[in-house]
Amino acid sequence: MRFVLVAFALAAGCHARPVAPEPPTITCPGDPRCDDATVGQSVLNKVDVLFVLDDAPSMSVKLAALESALPSFLATLAGGSMPVSYHWGVVTTDLGAGPQTLPSFGCRPGGDGAKLRDAGGSGGVRYIDDNQLTGTSNVADVAGALAALVDVPATGCEFRQPLEAAYQALRSNVPENAGFLRSDALLVVLFLSDADDCSTPPTTDLFDPAATQYGTLDRFRCTQFGIACNGTPVPPMPISGLSGCTSQTMADGGKLFDVDRYLNFFNKPAAQGGVKVDPNHVILAAIAAPSDPVGVSITSPCAGDAGVAMCPTLNRSCISVSDQRFAGDPAVRLNSVVSAARNDNLASVCNGDDTAPLDAVARMILAQTTMGCLPTPVTTRVDGTPDCIVDDVTSNPDGSTTVTDLPWCTLNGHTPPCWQLEDRLAEYDAEGCTAPPAPPAATCKLPASCQPLVVAGARQLYSITVDRGGAPTPVGTSTSIACAK
Repeated sequence: MRFVLVAFALAAGCHARPVAPEPPTITCPGDPRCDDATVGQSVLNKVDVLFVLDDAPSMSVKLAALESALPSFLATLAGGSMPVSYHWGVVTTDLGAGPQTLPSFGCRPGGDGAKLRDAGGSGGVRYIDDNQLTGTSNVADVAGALAALVDVPATGCEFRQPLEAAYQALRSNVPENAGFLRSDALLVVLFLSDADDCSTPPTTDLFDPAATQYGTLDRFRCTQFGIACNGTPVPPMPISGLSGCTSQTMADGGKLFDVDRYLNFFNKPAAQGGVKVDPNHVILAAIAAPSDPVGVSITSPCAGDAGVAMCPTLNRSCISVSDQRFAGDPAVRLNSVVSAARNDNLASVCNGDDTAPLDAVARMILAQTTMGCLPTPVTTRVDGTPDCIVDDVTSNPDGSTTVTDLPWCTLNGHTPPCWQLEDRLAEYDAEGCTAPPAPPAATCKLPASCQPLVVAGARQLYSITVDRGGAPTPVGTSTSIACAK
């Protein structure tokens, strides 16, 4: 099996290491002819997608919008040039409200427990296993089963915990989730919520009606004891134009889990407690409200309890002008975690149409699961061989890095693993591919980044492939390509 590599970034300076009996003509570092293309990942052929869905009562129309956007999302993914093994799973943001039972807020201890949803439309399975590599699936209709999984009743706890739900679903030994997360797969986590994260320890007293030191029992407790603006907790009084808002730490009086819990989980390697050996194998996306502006109003009577004369309420940070049901509170904590990921995408929950943000996520997945092309011309040596150096760079579980030279297949008798240059120009023309901003042709299976270069008056389009003889790409492995200009 060949894995086609995507060259994402160029930087001056490269390392000279022979890949053939004749050494490269480039003498990096310091050679101005040297381009060092660091490939973010070898092409992956497994993807685990986790939807973390807010199921509070205000989410009904927003969940419907997500479901409506799924066909376009799946169609975009289907445009990839390589088969992929997908796992699709869904959890809700309902982890309850600590030990409290709060019927008026839809909360019960533990909530849904970060368990992957079991929907009848998915055949009673906890996640969809759509293996395009073998042509097998554990459901008869993937699109229909996924639609059933995201068809979440909007009856969940109003104290939403999306970050902790994702953390528990992927880290804790939840029996219902066994087998979903694979060590050698790209992980995609997509959050949908119209409120900020309110993730708390399971023993918290923040939601205790008797804990009057936290004010009226309402979602504003999550704000007042969850975020701070310019270093000061958001006050329970009319105010607007707050800026510099970040997660409030427990050390400074906050009652929510510090966001470092989630930043470390998604952004650090496994050796340091992260979810992946290589954090580049994580994509985080959120359809949520903007983090700004932050303001407070006083409602009378209290929105959460009509028996209370008045209480503070966090102002919306966005409201759709065409349908005011699409509105959301500033997602300060949630957005800060998503935007810190190596690969991230943020979109507004107030748009009312999730097609564009889901398609953006699909393109991010395709960037790591479909063939890509070298963004600079490739020169040859005197003997006609490509003047390139290719290394596998593996991030080990203990935090160390191993660099392995890969030989050119032509010179080692095509003994895997080895690399070779692939000419994609004929494929580009035959599939009717076009250059942006023109919309891609339905027949084009190459990513939009694959565009011909003009070299000495001739068009050129190459990718570098690694032939691994049918073996999978080693876990945590990226590939570095250094080619002379």
